[in-house]
Amino acid sequence: MISVLSLHYTYLSNVVSCHILPIEWQIILFSDGSLTRHLEILLGEFIYVKIQAKNLWRLNPLLEKFIYSQIPYPRIKREIWLTTEKNVKVIYAISLWNNKALYKHFKNRNIPLGKILIESELDIHKQTYKIELIISSNLEKQFKRQGPFWSRSYFLIHSKNILAFVQEIFSPQILEYTNLYFHV
Repeated sequence: MISVLSLHYTYLSNVVSCHILPIEWQIILFSDGSLTRHLEILLGEFIYVKIQAKNLWRLNPLLEKFIYSQIPYPRIKREIWLTTEKNVKVIYAISLWNNKALYKHFKNRNIPLGKILIESELDIHKQTYKIELIISSNLEKQFKRQGPFWSRSYFLIHSKNILAFVQEIFSPQILEYTNLYFHV
């Protein structure tokens, strides 16, 4: 994995104003709502979770150390794919959770996080940490698309406590589906 472009949240407003980030990706990456719900609307298909059995992606060691310092022990790492009804992989996500928070708030971890948050009516805030453009041959094989891939990282916060860190890596195929919506 190589990070081609890494933008910490404090620099994002400058990047957007400089038009480095295409409008289509701005809409997807900066959405504070349910990504699952947005994908279902944009793609016109239900979104499903597939648990990833092995480590496909590793966080940068410095980032990992910082994140581990923010999430209380014991921790659980969750790796999933969000797929369409046609089994097209559109997002690869890694999340790191406090064990208690995961089991307390999220009983069924086979449901996309966005749906769980909506159903639980938990007051959750997403604190964006970083937007990246990355290259990964493993992800190219899984997405069946050439990179680079846009990625966003954020913390989920509830009652001023960090529940989890989430990194989502997006397939360029999302834009193939949504091209009609953005260019009408």
